[in-house]
Amino acid sequence: LTITPLPDASGVTTIQLTATDETGANGTASLAFTVNEVNDAPSFTLTTNRVVAAEDTLFTLTNFVTNIVRGPLSEAKQGLTFLLTTTNKSFFAVLPALNASGTLIFKPAANATGTNAITVVLQDSGTSALGGTNKSAPQIFQVEVTAMNDAPALTLPATFVINEDSGLTNLAFKVSDVDSELTNVTVTATSSNQDLI
Repeated sequence: LTITPLPDASGVTTIQLTATDETGANGTASLAFTVNEVNDAPSFTLTTNRVVAAEDTLFTLTNFVTNIVRGPLSEAKQGLTFLLTTTNKSFFAVLPALNASGTLIFKPAANATGTNAITVVLQDSGTSALGGTNKSAPQIFQVEVTAMNDAPALTLPATFVINEDSGLTNLAFKVSDVDSELTNVTVTATSSNQDLI
């Protein structure tokens, strides 16, 4: 007796066998037959395998993941979680994450540029018992962060006091720029009270 259940079908049935001889006499026997449910892996589709983001900005991309499938109808109520891993966590200020609707969110670390590989796996709330699986096949996409010019930064005292008629006075301050040589930075000064300075 060879039995082949239908795809994704599970449950209990009674199988009855009948033996008939040449006179037409019948003999019967039956058995209760059970097909255990085995968890099917969830699946999804990445709409692209490369995203480009600007340096120092929060990146959001809706519908980055589509065709999110839990499995057959019997698994329709299972919960789903996207698991993302990166080759370099320090590349991000906010690690890449995917919500249930397939929106991708991340923020690069300050002044980080370059490319980083992200692996995505979709996990359901089912089990891996009886040879089932609760994780999808991994898929990989690349995050490319492009450089943006950062404004120069000035550091100087919040207040500065001198006496009247003090003449020429030097005030020390500091200029820094993560993207440019200081020889290419110009500093100008204005006064809110031109009757004074």
